[in-house]
Amino acid sequence: MEQQYFQLNLGGLSWSDWTAFTKTATLKSVTSRPGFYRIRAEKCNELVYIGQTGRNLRERLKQLQKGTFAESMPFNDPHTAAPNLWVWRNEGIGEYECSVAVLECDYQTRQVVEDYILWLSRSEAGRSTLCNHGNFHSNYVKSSSQKQGRIGGKINPPYPQTEQFCSYGTKPLTFKQDALSLDWMNLDWCIPEQLLPGVVKKMEKGSGVYKIISTGTNQVIYIGESGEIKNRLMAHSRSPLADSEAELLFSYVYLSQETTSVR
Repeated sequence: MEQQYFQLNLGGLSWSDWTAFTKTATLKSVTSRPGFYRIRAEKCNELVYIGQTGRNLRERLKQLQKGTFAESMPFNDPHTAAPNLWVWRNEGIGEYECSVAVLECDYQTRQVVEDYILWLSRSEAGRSTLCNHGNFHSNYVKSSSQKQGRIGGKINPPYPQTEQFCSYGTKPLTFKQDALSLDWMNLDWCIPEQLLPGVVKKMEKGSGVYKIISTGTNQVIYIGESGEIKNRLMAHSRSPLADSEAELLFSYVYLSQETTSVR
């Protein structure tokens, strides 16, 4: 049976048939409307990349195509995933294919749906896609932006060969619906405290994830991550968010920095 993340109804969206994503592909069948796109590879039984745009899917994929099939590693703009796909093509991952789904919505909704699709893929595959969440082949240095002008390339000498050339993050979290619980997503959340500078100041330093709770609605109103959550929460405690009429609480979990950015 075909994996869910390859199917044409992934995430409740209506995806196009898979089509060749090669150097010479015209991409004429790809719509010019906004939405989502995904990339898979001949020798990889998982999704390689998931992306979205609020403008033109064909235009966005052409940007990715131009960088992916460049002679040398492209810059990470206008498409940040182009260096990633370039590297894996260089390492023999095989031919790429793409599929798109149209969704005309506001920016926030589009971000939420993208996160949901990434979560569905991660839940089924048991790990992150090759080219999302900042993943990059460990034997290469990624190119910078065009403005910085640094072209990436292979590390010499390379790291010892292993089966894993990039970080796939931790295993998918176990879904639990009660976001206020201290074991939400099977993580060990601390008891909520007031979001005040004096309280945050007493925290230990460390990376992790955090949630902000409104006592007015008794709901989580913000979820964030940081390599230094103490600094991030201190900023929140002094922001307009903290000036709301309802008292705000925060709770957090310390995690390794590699783990915090994996959605």
